[in-house]
This record gives sequence, structure tokens and C-alpha cells, in this order.
Amino acid sequence: MEIGSESLRVNLFSAEENEQLMKESLYFLDEIRDLARHRMAAYKQRINKFCNRRVHQRLLKVGGLVLRNAAAVQKGRIHGKLSATWKGPYEICDELHPGTYRLWQLDVQGFCTALSEVLHNDASYFGKS
Repeated sequence: MEIGSESLRVNLFSAEENEQLMKESLYFLDEIRDLARHRMAAYKQRINKFCNRRVHQRLLKVGGLVLRNAAAVQKGRIHGKLSATWKGPYEICDELHPGTYRLWQLDVQGFCTALSEVLHNDASYFGKS
């Protein structure tokens, strides 16, 4: 048994009308892209809200003591898995910008010995990856 009947879509197809409709759809291309950008921005906001729902901002003050994540200081895991997780303590001596601090490294007796690196208040220094 041979099927030789054409579908309604094939019978009603017009190449000229199709070309005209394709050109008209180009006018709406910018609108479609804008809608997609808005959807992507809303999606990113939802994901950001979901991921940061348990993150609590810590306000650091001058004179406070902090520990630094050793993985942020070291280059990889060359010291092995039994190495120290945290480095410090460090004392905050100056706030350079909001969220950026200059640290003093404390020695064993609790005295400031040397000026350390700048601490950026982001996830890499607080054990978050």
C-alpha cells in the first residue's frame, strides 16, 4: 500500500508568503532578544537568592581578630591534606575600602609583628568556595 496524499500544510505552502513572513519576523527579533534578556536576569536573581539564602554578612571592625582560609593563601594542596585549614590570627588595622582591610599578623605573645596582605571580604577568605 502506497501513501501518496499530501498533507494540508504542504498543499497550502506558498514560497512568496513564507518569505514575507520571515522578513516580518526580523522586525520582532529585538523584542524577542529583550524578553530573553529579562528572563535571564530574573533567572540569575532567583538562583543568586537561592544560593545566598544562608549567607550572613559579617561586619568586620578595626581592631578585630580574623583567621584566613589557608587555601586562599597557599598555592594548591602542596602541604597535604593534614595541613592547617586556617592561617592567623590577624588583627584588622585599617579599612581601605568597604569590604577591604589591611591586616597585622600576630605572633605567639599576641603582639603585632608584621604588616600582612590586604583582606578582601569575600568568600575565598571565609572558607566558602
